[in-house]
Amino acid sequence: MNHGDHTETYVLVKPPQLAKAPPLPSPAALTADEQAVVARRANKTYESLTLIGTVYLGNNTITELTWTTDDGKQHRAFSNVDFRVFTQMTDIETNTAVIQWFPMITASDGAPDSTLHGAALKQLNGKGVQANYIVEGESLSSATLGAAFDALDYLHAYYQANRAALISAYQKRMTDDAARELQAQNAPKPSPTIYFWPIQPKKP
Repeated sequence: MNHGDHTETYVLVKPPQLAKAPPLPSPAALTADEQAVVARRANKTYESLTLIGTVYLGNNTITELTWTTDDGKQHRAFSNVDFRVFTQMTDIETNTAVIQWFPMITASDGAPDSTLHGAALKQLNGKGVQANYIVEGESLSSATLGAAFDALDYLHAYYQANRAALISAYQKRMTDDAARELQAQNAPKPSPTIYFWPIQPKKP
């Protein structure tokens, strides 16, 4: 069948005879490094954390973060770190816990709508400053912030120690994504071959 810019080819074939599935292979033995990770995490608790973030772009990048604790309360924090650099991380391991975290980070122009005094936000601004965050209306304690307390501390310390590598990896992901999108836009439409077989009517 010709569609102008591509064609579709239909081939009538006999119905396939499904073979029995082979037995699943036995799980591979853990490497020494994997065994070390299992042993290190054996006595740690496992928690989950969903962080919803908006990165406000400009001369001074601010990331607004919100999350909900187990008691149903919603909290909000502001960071001077662009949280888009963390979206490839799947978990956060602290001294006492493994936090499975789910970042949902978007970017926006403008500035966050906050009840924080302007001076409080300004302390996060400036290039080359210490990675830092402030929480709106809450004291910094594990009792009020839950898993987010350890997660935010860890992420900012990790960013401080690996700033250049994190930014470079993020920029490479963005470049690669743009190249793939451009390639997909310019790629010719495929001309597929479709194999089919007639469906036998059920006997009455």
